[in-house]
Amino acid sequence: MDIEEGGLTVSVPETRDGASEGTGGGVFFNPTQELNRDVTVATLRAYRDREPRAETYLDAMAASGIRGVRAAAEGYDVTCADVDPDAVALAERNLDANGLDGETVHRDVNALLYDEGPFDVVDLDPYGTPIPFADAALANARNLVCVTATDTAPLCGAHLQSGIRKYGAVPRNTDYHPEMGLRTLISALVRTAARYDVAARPVLSHVSRHYARTYLELESGARAADDCVDQLGYVDGCEDCLWREPSRGLIADPAETCPVCGGDRVLTAGPIWLGAVADADFARAVREAVTDDMGEAKRARKLLGTVARELDTPTHYDQHRLYKAVGRARHRHGRVRRPAAGRGVRGEPRALPRDGGQDDGVDPGDARGGPRRRRRRDLRLGRPASLSHPPRFCDYRPNRRVCLAPRPPPSAPFAASSTSRWTDR
Repeated sequence: MDIEEGGLTVSVPETRDGASEGTGGGVFFNPTQELNRDVTVATLRAYRDREPRAETYLDAMAASGIRGVRAAAEGYDVTCADVDPDAVALAERNLDANGLDGETVHRDVNALLYDEGPFDVVDLDPYGTPIPFADAALANARNLVCVTATDTAPLCGAHLQSGIRKYGAVPRNTDYHPEMGLRTLISALVRTAARYDVAARPVLSHVSRHYARTYLELESGARAADDCVDQLGYVDGCEDCLWREPSRGLIADPAETCPVCGGDRVLTAGPIWLGAVADADFARAVREAVTDDMGEAKRARKLLGTVARELDTPTHYDQHRLYKAVGRARHRHGRVRRPAAGRGVRGEPRALPRDGGQDDGVDPGDARGGPRRRRRRDLRLGRPASLSHPPRFCDYRPNRRVCLAPRPPPSAPFAASSTSRWTDR
């Protein structure tokens, strides 16, 4: 059958949603990944302005060749590789049918990268984990490595042991599990690149449906690699009062008890990436590169706009969980949205400010005990009661409810850094 995407026409044997239907027995085309491909094309366009010397593009898992075809249409010197001879033949036919130049190679991509690399841009879009291809890609790419991971259960901590084995980290199944998965993925890739004295910095990242996607810009040099490694660390979080604290460094120092509520149900995750998951200016440039001929142009612009506005602080809160923790009803959409104006919140403008004297806000530290118990806890921890409720901003959007928190003033005893997320549902 013929499929039209991005103004191009490709032939595919069948369409299949890999997330719900699996890979099947042969080459297939995943229509639900069109958003991923549209954002990739926009990224390739924007990256040309950022690095004009980027010319070569490797589609490491070609399948139907749709990624390679679309990259070739943008003027890149494309190589499509696959271990399936049927996929290689199909990719070649689709390049020819659209009048585009490109090379198709029937070969394992790891061997290809070491023998014929480096490539300016390497795109890894496997079914499952990208880790078996990470060493070859990060050691043999010049400028940009684009990575998709569809094994979200191990990444997010739902399959803990699998996540530990594959990614060399301890991911936790938290309220912010999509972000946990993305930061676990970036951490593994940053550590892999550092082994080759290469810095891998995410310039764009998002989580959509059942996959995480990140674009890593590379810089050679041991010092640059060390700077990236310094952005790795751990997050301690209390399952009772929702207190969280990130700490940088590869030496774990897990908290045994929560400093806020005194509980012992504290989880430590890491090492994960604690730095920014995107470059805001580059995300805006990618958004400008989205064109109306893309099938998912509207969703792509919305997603990229959110990415560009995101705070850089790690982790976020689910608004439902916050209100449930203190036994209060969640605010209506309009009531959450209106008070945000003029409060300096970067991200979605639908926010609720939480001041210490208000009765309608929610603070993670309020989850256990009433006012008297909280007052006693304040005294035990040696902090004024007036500081026990730092300002909070709760953000609401359909299918994603989170809490935004500005950086606390120096006098604040604690504040779990929070941010809305780049999750597209």
